[in-house]
Amino acid sequence: ITYFWRHCREKSLAFAPCLSAIRRFRWALFVPAAIVSGTILYFTTEHYANPTAAVIVIGIVILTSLVALEYSIWQGILRIAGRYRASYLADLTGQICRLAVAAGIWLGAPATAIVALLGTLLGGVVSLCVNRVVRNTAVAVFPVGQDAEDWNRKLRRYIIPVAPSVLLFAFQDSAVYWTASQSGGPTIVAETFALGRIAVIFTLVSNFIVQIVTPRLAGIADSRNYNRAAWAMRGLLFVGGTFAVLFVWLFPAPFLLLIGPKYSHLSIEFVV
Repeated sequence: ITYFWRHCREKSLAFAPCLSAIRRFRWALFVPAAIVSGTILYFTTEHYANPTAAVIVIGIVILTSLVALEYSIWQGILRIAGRYRASYLADLTGQICRLAVAAGIWLGAPATAIVALLGTLLGGVVSLCVNRVVRNTAVAVFPVGQDAEDWNRKLRRYIIPVAPSVLLFAFQDSAVYWTASQSGGPTIVAETFALGRIAVIFTLVSNFIVQIVTPRLAGIADSRNYNRAAWAMRGLLFVGGTFAVLFVWLFPAPFLLLIGPKYSHLSIEFVV
């Protein structure tokens, strides 16, 4: 979205037909990804959970992903348009709903995966609804000589080269947990999930880049200034990532304490 937003600004083209084409492509990719990921998750959990419960959980996960798909599109539009306050409001209301569900579990509601996932789904739906209310619903019209097929061709030229990395990103988490469940049993799965909890620290940095930095970069109209800013951000990420790896290699214990004493032996895995 950010790339084509900049393309439309540079070429003085309306963004609405491009956005429609992007949404169609995302839906076309979502359906097979949901089928493959759902199948992997089912066979990953079938040995440890009731099959009916596993199907319900996978259904909730797919619905949550569907909501997140739409929400990420429209949140991205708000941010690259500079409407940060409106996007923060949508985020905040969803987080409040998730927090309310967590508080309910703490106060006595069933502490099950289904309840927790329903809380996540509820938060996503609320955020999407708030986003729909606060965003500007006025959409630019098709410019003269620019039809939907033009955008479909441009999207294909953009997507085909990056398709392998996109597919790897889409399936890597499911594949990791499936491999862990098949090769090592519940102990390896538990250790994998435990290390994943530490990754939340890096997810915060990733979210900051996606929600704050990338929309700011998209707003830079001059190509030379944009390239300088983008390379500066890449350099900062490289230096920061290198420092983080060295730090956890030298001092893994404080981070491993976050996931409990049972996993204190995972220092090498944590660095990797």
